[in-house]
Amino acid sequence: MIATIDIETKTHGMPNPDVDEIQLVGIKDLHGKGMIYYYPRDRDLILAHLQRVNTLVGYNLKGYDVPLLRRFGLIEYRHVIVDLMVCIKRREAVMPYTFHSKSLKNVLETLGLPPKTILPKETFQKPQADWSVEERHEAELYLENDLYIEEQLYIFLDDYFSAWKQFIGKEDRRRHAHLVSTNGSYTYKAICHASGLREEYNDQAVHQRLYEGGFVAKPTEEEVHGNIICLDFASMYPHAYIQGNLYSYACKCCTKEEKWHGNELFPIKGYYCKKKRGKIEEAILRLYKLRQEYKAVGDQRQYAIKIIINTMYGISGNPAFKNVFNINTASDCTLIGRNCLKYTRDRLEHYGYKVLYSDTDSCYIIDDKNNEERVSLIADSIVQELKAFFPFPSDTFNLKIDERIKHIWFFKRNGEFKKKHYAYVTNEGRTIIKGLPIIKRDSSKLGQRLLKEVIMPDMKKGIIRKKKSEWRKIINKYLEEDLSLVGKHFYLKDPSYYKDSRCLPAVLSERYGAGRKFLIPNKVLGAGKSVKYCTQEEFDKKKLNNNMVILNKTYGELRDFTEGVWKHETARKTKDGGQMDLWDFG
Repeated sequence: MIATIDIETKTHGMPNPDVDEIQLVGIKDLHGKGMIYYYPRDRDLILAHLQRVNTLVGYNLKGYDVPLLRRFGLIEYRHVIVDLMVCIKRREAVMPYTFHSKSLKNVLETLGLPPKTILPKETFQKPQADWSVEERHEAELYLENDLYIEEQLYIFLDDYFSAWKQFIGKEDRRRHAHLVSTNGSYTYKAICHASGLREEYNDQAVHQRLYEGGFVAKPTEEEVHGNIICLDFASMYPHAYIQGNLYSYACKCCTKEEKWHGNELFPIKGYYCKKKRGKIEEAILRLYKLRQEYKAVGDQRQYAIKIIINTMYGISGNPAFKNVFNINTASDCTLIGRNCLKYTRDRLEHYGYKVLYSDTDSCYIIDDKNNEERVSLIADSIVQELKAFFPFPSDTFNLKIDERIKHIWFFKRNGEFKKKHYAYVTNEGRTIIKGLPIIKRDSSKLGQRLLKEVIMPDMKKGIIRKKKSEWRKIINKYLEEDLSLVGKHFYLKDPSYYKDSRCLPAVLSERYGAGRKFLIPNKVLGAGKSVKYCTQEEFDKKKLNNNMVILNKTYGELRDFTEGVWKHETARKTKDGGQMDLWDFG
């Protein structure tokens, strides 16, 4: 039986499972009615209910609820624990959502699920004997709502990742590995299931040798407009395994002399079976072909397979995954990938194309001949030439046109091009940005708005940079409409929690108290040294203007979209201890 569980507690400052006290325990059987128990009055009822349950679902269970329940002897280790916060953290990279925080409230809002209700925590800080009838009723309704929304979140995630269940065994499905395991662990489970290997792990530390990664060339131009083509090797690393048989190093059918040890193009370190493709390589090839079938019909299961075949590279170099780990397998895979890409660059230049940039499995070229058919024919010939160097060439290995681009930009730091930092606009008008601070998950709200409403529309017109004066005017307009765009959320604990009373969280907590606080970074008002933080109420009361706001994070995000050279990476302090804006110098 699966049940959602949640508790309400009396806290002593910030929530701490080592000292907090349980007031209420809520348990809701999946698709059933929620039951609310008062602790310690209903202790036996809680234990009896939990004995009927084998899987417990909740939010931040491992970090808070479960340690507290175990401390009070209410939960046993036999339960499967599905912590939905852990699931969000481990799966967010493969979801089309941006979670600006992992609070349950923010996660629900981001996913469009029913909202969390708000109840003053003062109720739970009082002894139950002092609760009024209304307070008891409100507390029970509050907890019932939490159980309901956590159940809805579980149903959403279980359904969203239901395709992942197909590729793991029955016991792993029961333990919800498709939700709570890391991508690496999930991939290991899936590949062991597909190839018939035992799922074994190395408990002892194993020396892990470092090896070189993918090949990334520096750009050759700062910006180009016209016919630009991106050629891409589909699943480069999986095909290195498949065609090189890189997991079959322990075969008994070949002598060492008979095994494949590379050639002039691939001077690999390992020795691999040359007579028969291995079980793991066959499993990867089957999964790859299955993914192609799913992809053709829009089946969501393709994404689960994509994670499996792309994560194999990472776990092959990790000693923890005993039956797929081999340092030569990992290093030879990246060597094959690097040399395939270098070979491709050389052949494209031989045929008269200018290579603008290349990264791991792709090349960006200028098609000044405006002849896509010729590019495709050359790409096919390159693939056939490369296949001749492998012991087990596969028909699935290809080099295809991945993007048709009309504007592309590359970015510099201190006069040097940065690898993996670029932006482009496709012929269809899609805007793509890679590596820049403004697209990071922790980018400022103001930066996100400017990206969506100013930068991307400009990119479609072939423009990517503005003068500092133009940005100042635009930023002032946004701040006049909504100052909260530059605010920052702090999750503060009681001042006594911090060892150093001078650290920023301790200083802020001393002034504004523990809890979640939304503060405005500025030059003159509030707590802090080089950067001050105040509430929006304080900011408005003192009638501060936008020039007092510290915008260094946003300015840093805009540097790639600003004309001119920046001479300094960080802001300087002013004589009065304030902080100068990044744009006030350089």
